Amino acid sequence: MPSEYIILDLETTGIDVLREVPVQSFLGVFSENAEWLFAEELIWRASADRVAMTHHIHRISPRRSGQGLPAATALRQICGSLLRLQHIYPDAPLVAYNASFDLSMLLVVAQRELSRRAYRSFRAALESFPVLDPLVLDRALDPFRKGKRNLSAVAEYYSISPELISNAHDASIDCEITGRVLLEIVEKFHLEKETLAALHKKQIAWHKGQNERLAAYFGSDPSEQAGWPIRTEALKVLDVEPERSSRERRKYADLA
Repeated sequence: MPSEYIILDLETTGIDVLREVPVQSFLGVFSENAEWLFAEELIWRASADRVAMTHHIHRISPRRSGQGLPAATALRQICGSLLRLQHIYPDAPLVAYNASFDLSMLLVVAQRELSRRAYRSFRAALESFPVLDPLVLDRALDPFRKGKRNLSAVAEYYSISPELISNAHDASIDCEITGRVLLEIVEKFHLEKETLAALHKKQIAWHKGQNERLAAYFGSDPSEQAGWPIRTEALKVLDVEPERSSRERRKYADLA
């Protein structure tokens, strides 16, 4: 296993990767000693109404979001940072908790906001990394443990600082929790013996099984969240816009 991990997290206006948008992102390099070697937080510009509806979760105010970066600018900055970090830390994987959510939303937003050429560059940057997803790893390696598997619950199980957990749903905090959880999983299950390529391949199969079992349990369509680390639906060329009122569309246009 590597000595550094590139960790990504988004805070968003909702859970629908096809229609919602980020309001905050964090990208950082986390060391095996649980130290940040690089950190980049971005606030994304989004519809004030949509940000307000989820403010109680991510705590990004409509005013703060309104002063943030346009989506295309944020995407280009993330892409540039990923490529620079890959050059500096060539062995580092990309890490995200529930990676298929964050990476899929980024790709869908990129399809809407970037030129075709820029979108292809952004997608290529994401797909150039092996990915580690502590959610997929935890479910696969400890399948019979009872309880929730959201980030806060898993962090509590691995004895991550309660102070950190209490401040979850800030992208920077969630990245640190994710990094610490990953280090605990690597140590507990002796993953240092695994190659990143092998782990990436295993997670594809593990996620498929996990998704199918969860869909059967909840009576939902497994195709809705199929695919890892990027959902199948996000890899299609989409033309899906958020459903907004005419008033909200005018506000969104003003912000864009």
